[in-house]
Amino acid sequence: MKKRNVLCMLLALSLALSLAACGMMKPPRLPQPRPPQSSGAAGVKKQDALTELSYADGTVLRMATGYNSAKTGLCFDVETAAGGITLADGVTYYPGDLKPTWAETERRLHITLRNKYRGNSAEKELAYWKDHMEEIDLVSGTAAGLTEFGETGALIDLARYLDVMPNFRAYLEHNHIARLSITGNTDSGAIYFAPYFDGVDDIERMPLLRVDWVEKLLDGEGKFYASDCGVTGRVD
Repeated sequence: MKKRNVLCMLLALSLALSLAACGMMKPPRLPQPRPPQSSGAAGVKKQDALTELSYADGTVLRMATGYNSAKTGLCFDVETAAGGITLADGVTYYPGDLKPTWAETERRLHITLRNKYRGNSAEKELAYWKDHMEEIDLVSGTAAGLTEFGETGALIDLARYLDVMPNFRAYLEHNHIARLSITGNTDSGAIYFAPYFDGVDDIERMPLLRVDWVEKLLDGEGKFYASDCGVTGRVD
């Protein structure tokens, strides 16, 4: 059957997975693809590393991916599209229809996407599918949960295949913090999930500010020291 490079598919689907919080640390060495090691986990089979990523036209991907609500899955839900919803593309969508981005992904990549998402939080979604992995191909999860599960051998280590994903590899080489944030094992450099992007070429960034600090800085009078706030910055 006709083969197509799978790189674009992996990157298009990467937004469905979680991003781990990270600190300013020295980025780990990018590992070379290597044969997977047997983990000894029940039901996990040893597989050889690929030298070429390809797939046949019509490949089916069963995706249990979303973000904390059925509304965020691949397809329109009843609440959003009951009776039909017409979008800017002029197409009317109904409950169960793929959303435009995913429909276009199907068209361009010549694949079939099947929505298996149960509408859970990332943590609960992964917890459910751990016992049903034979029914899905991609799953949402927290960074910690996916890493722990990946270390059992149940998930693919993407780091083994960076040489056959040159665009993804180049991105990680130029964005060390992004690379570190998805590294599940700093000894081996294993990667069990893709980074989460919140827009085009924009990895998600979440500034966190203490409310009391902001109020003091904006509304307070006089000098303000971190040690005055209580627990954070307290000098013992």
